[in-house]
Amino acid sequence: LRLSSFGSLFHFTPANKPPGAASRCLDCAEEPTCPYSAVRMYLGAVRSGKGVSWARKIVGGAEATEASVTEALRHGP
Repeated sequence: LRLSSFGSLFHFTPANKPPGAASRCLDCAEEPTCPYSAVRMYLGAVRSGKGVSWARKIVGGAEATEASVTEALRHGP
């Protein structure tokens, strides 16, 4: 199975940020119910052991651990 995605980040701008949302998912009160939660997507992959190779992309190819992914979510681009 392969999946491809095309598009831009047009939707993910400060103007479209929900009221009360933080700049980072880790700091956001909306995160638990947000359909775009990077915490759920990346840390969920590490915690479940499924998709760890995919999660490695945000840690620059290093080992994807809870600590390394959390660091990337907190300080990454």
